[in-house]
Amino acid sequence: AAGVANLASLGDFTASSNDINFRLSPADFGGNTEEYYEPQLKEEDAHVIFFTSGSTGMSKGVIISHKAHYLRTYQGLFVAEPEISICMFPLFHMAGFALILCAWQTRGEIVLVETPTAEVLLDAVQERKGTRLYCIPAVWKRILDIDSDKWDTSTLRFMDTGTSATPMELLVELKQRFP
Repeated sequence: AAGVANLASLGDFTASSNDINFRLSPADFGGNTEEYYEPQLKEEDAHVIFFTSGSTGMSKGVIISHKAHYLRTYQGLFVAEPEISICMFPLFHMAGFALILCAWQTRGEIVLVETPTAEVLLDAVQERKGTRLYCIPAVWKRILDIDSDKWDTSTLRFMDTGTSATPMELLVELKQRFP
């Protein structure tokens, strides 16, 4: 709680305002304001660097620009309501990071699970009324191998898969189980 009070005292934060602006300058930290400058970011500038798994050799750093990441995660053309994503991925994984941005752009919610078992993921869908579930093919197979009718998954609108080869049979079975 002490950290929150300290953070709230920085920048242009006003407790009575509905708009919170944490715009900071070196003066907020006792720095030299004469040397402070506002960075001029361009949409082509690096936003994040993800490292590949190294499946084809050495791991490689992949730079994703602000614009590319925005376009990858923009849901406004497809989703008119806040998205509730159930996330099985760690946040250092590109899929986990992208799901967070998708939820943020729709003013939605991200539900992180500690252990991505079929039961834990379906519990999260039911409890939080999840609208999106993204799993790797092996996890989808585990979900299909249990009696998923025990859970209410009627709120799911999007079911994503990736990160490894996805057999067509798996997609057909998912479509049949979760119309």
